[in-house]
Order: sequence, then C-alpha cells, then structure tokens
Amino acid sequence: MLAVVVAFALGAGIGSGFGYQMGSNRIEVYTGSPESQPDPPTVRLPVQTPESVVESLHESRIADLERRVAMFEHALTADTSTGESTNTEPDALADSAVPSDSDQLLSQLERAGFSEAEFGQIQATQDRLRLQRLQLRDKAIREGWFRSEAWSRQLEEIDPDTELRESLGDERFDEYLLATGQNNRVKVEELMAGSAAEQAGLEAGDLLYRYADVRVFSSTELRRLTTGGQAGENTAVTVLRNGELVDLSIPRGPLGVIITGVVQGAPASANN
Repeated sequence: MLAVVVAFALGAGIGSGFGYQMGSNRIEVYTGSPESQPDPPTVRLPVQTPESVVESLHESRIADLERRVAMFEHALTADTSTGESTNTEPDALADSAVPSDSDQLLSQLERAGFSEAEFGQIQATQDRLRLQRLQLRDKAIREGWFRSEAWSRQLEEIDPDTELRESLGDERFDEYLLATGQNNRVKVEELMAGSAAEQAGLEAGDLLYRYADVRVFSSTELRRLTTGGQAGENTAVTVLRNGELVDLSIPRGPLGVIITGVVQGAPASANN
C-alpha cells in the first residue's frame, strides 16, 4: 500500500513539472519540463506477508508476557484448595522482602534491639538460602523443568523465613518481621456465608494469631496448617480482636475467608 502511494506521488510530481533528485544526504526539489527530468528513483519496500506480521506480533506479545511473569510471578491469587483468598501478601515462592542492602538491614535491626550476632545469623541464613534458590533455578533451566510443578514445590521448600523462625524463636522472629516492615499478621477481611469460620465465630477484622497451637505469620503458613491433620477435627484457633486474644474452635480444613497480610505489633495480652 505504501509503495503504491509513493509511486503515485512521484508520478504526480513528474506530470506537474516537479521532480525529486535523491542525494546521499538530501532530497532536492526542482522544476522543469518532463523531458529534462531524470527518471524517478525506484523505491523498494520490504514485503511483509500477513503470516510474518502475525508472527512478529506474537513474538512481541510473548516477550512482553514473559517480562510480566518475571515481575508478578510472586503475586498471590485465590487458593481454591483451602477456601482462602489473599490480597497483597507474597507467597512462599517470592524472595524475601528484607532489604538487600546489608547496611539498611543492620540499621533496622539495631533500632529494634537486635545484636550484631543476631544480624550476622540472619544475613548468613538469607545468603545461604538465596544461593540455594539460584542453584535450583539454574538446574531447572538446564534440565527443562523451570516453572514446572516440581520447580514450584522445590522452591517453596527453600524458605528463609522457616529457618529464621526456627533459629530465632517465634517472638524474636515476630520482632524481626516487624523491624523490617514485613507482614507478620494475617487479617480476616471477609467471611463467606455459611463457612466454617463464620460458624466458629470469626469476625471481619480478626487477626489470626494461632492455629492448632502454632503461631501464624503468613497466609502461606495458614494454608499449610489448615490442610494438615485430620479433616474436620476440632482445632484450636486464637485470634487477636480489639487488642485482646480470643480462643475459638474450628473444624480442620478450609476456613472460607478472604485474608490479607498486615504489619502489626504484638498484642499486650499475648500469652506464649
């Protein structure tokens, strides 16, 4: 189409006494009779078939989607296996939210009362597990199972928070999350009508503090707990409501709530 337009424009220029002299760096416009004018230059444009255009568009869209996946592969979506849905909290596949700058991390932990020894312990654990993740990624790419179910499962097992929690203890780990601005509470945003959570007495705004006598710090951890044990067995749940801890009992399994991760200090009435 463009070639036709160019040819038409050149033809119109010759017929009306105008022409174009093409130079290496310029285009000269002159007037004169058609007989005195040189032949117009031949304009050749690359020919694109519909198939090549579609292929090019597909390649562009695929590249864009791959960039988006790299950016958002850690975002949580609804968890249909447990009946819980999360909004903003990163899942177990995400890298730690702790600042990568060691000086900033040290400053944050010092303000929260952590010692240099504790800082060294935290940083060493993070570095070791990050290296394990890099090695797993490299292996998965080389062997062709990157982003497969096996990749996700093995990556989830390399969890810095799990090791830090075991080495620091629940209370110190809670203070560490708070000091570094990470989510340390799971908040109930909404309850599904007729759900186990509603029947057990959970309310919107409750913070899930313990499940089956295990402290809860993330939605990922909560899902693991709800899918463990015997389905339907009565399970102790402790929530933080209006600054007070409230004990409830709920059948093991899907809670039927919409939850989100939040940052909040420890309750004054907590009994650990």
